[in-house]
Amino acid sequence: MSEFYGVGDDDTSYAYDGARVCKWHDVYEDWGENWKAGDVVGTLIDLDLGVIYYWLNDKCLGIAF
Repeated sequence: MSEFYGVGDDDTSYAYDGARVCKWHDVYEDWGENWKAGDVVGTLIDLDLGVIYYWLNDKCLGIAF
């Protein structure tokens, strides 16, 4: 029987959770801002620099990973 994980729950996955205001990559860390219904979340992954950014509406939340 295989185990199922959500986004960010292991070392090969990354997530931003605006409901709990944290980021996930195997473990969670407080980060970001609270989102609400109708908000738009964006993601930018720069493979050259090895970083991941998140946006909430038109505001960059900075480097998450």
